[in-house]
Amino acid sequence: MSVTIVIPTRNRGFILDHAVRSASRQTFRELDILISDNHSTDDTPEIARRWMAEDHRIRYVRTSEPLSMPASWEFALSNADADWILLLEDDGVLLADAVERAHATASAQRVYLVTFPFLNYYSDEPKLGYCRNSVVLDEFDSRTTEKSSGDVAQEIYGLRFGSHAPKMYNCLFARRLLERAREGGTGLCVAPAPDYGGGAVLLGLTSSYCHLDRPLMISNCGTTSPGASMEAYHRFQAELGAENKTVASYLPLPFVSVCNIVPETLGRARAAFPSLERFTVPIEAYLLYFGRQLDMFERAGWKLPIEHDMLARAVRALPRYMRRRIRLRRARERAVGAVDRTLRPQVWRNGLLRKTYEVASHRQVMRGEQAGFRDITGAARAVERAYRIRAEDL
Repeated sequence: MSVTIVIPTRNRGFILDHAVRSASRQTFRELDILISDNHSTDDTPEIARRWMAEDHRIRYVRTSEPLSMPASWEFALSNADADWILLLEDDGVLLADAVERAHATASAQRVYLVTFPFLNYYSDEPKLGYCRNSVVLDEFDSRTTEKSSGDVAQEIYGLRFGSHAPKMYNCLFARRLLERAREGGTGLCVAPAPDYGGGAVLLGLTSSYCHLDRPLMISNCGTTSPGASMEAYHRFQAELGAENKTVASYLPLPFVSVCNIVPETLGRARAAFPSLERFTVPIEAYLLYFGRQLDMFERAGWKLPIEHDMLARAVRALPRYMRRRIRLRRARERAVGAVDRTLRPQVWRNGLLRKTYEVASHRQVMRGEQAGFRDITGAARAVERAYRIRAEDL
């Protein structure tokens, strides 16, 4: 059974090479690689043509006009023609045996959906400070666990997201699930956050799936995501067009905010798919999540006065017991966060403290200057050596 690795992209020629190279290095051979260009104005077409000349399995498609991120992802998936699909972020990379392991799990367990954890790479950018050019390796046991789709949907609608929850870019899924999503009229990539929306839809289309407890990809935690800056997020909002409005979550914002984009997406997925109708985001979980996001972005220097005012008014309107509970939870989370932000830089820089942290957390902090890498491709190869993955060019 064949696999298509789908790489949606727009104006990311400066980083696209890493993603395509990681797809081309896969130990699983019965695959094709699709670069789906959302009408880029940079050198993305030239990069795609160069890769097609090097690897006959690579195809390139391009939208006729710029689309929103959800629409461009749906366009990309519509051009995948294999039995199985794996979506790869254009700023992320797959480990060399990712497709082979995920596909073997799907075949052995006879499921239509397999999820897996991913690692985070902190790119070599001055803005990232003490953690730049590093990757944190999580402990894993390579076991396969069957998950109830309903139970996991209940978790994500409670705004709890474990590594086993599908988010589009951490899973391999059967093409038949994509076809069933299209029968519902919306497709997989529910706006405004297609990674979370697609994950919810996949849960709604399955009764169970398998989670492979082994990291198979590395996500880039640099400045390439829409949430990296207010300017980048405003561009994302502009691309959403008519979809840039709150229609399916509690606070009546006139736009999709960074504070409510995930619950808003889950609400829209619920409205579009009857199989998700029994799941709702509780008001308390929503307000706590909204406040957590608000705190995080305001610490980063974002100005969010509308969100700040609406959250305060919503909490004041709650029953007294709930209001008190939310305020206590927020106070506790802020205190824990303050301690974490104070200690983490010291742990990251100090070898003895870092070793203590690694033993206590069952994690390993791999720093580029010690492991010999300067970018996400180098980080992936260092991880592969640590995990003893054998690819042809290692």
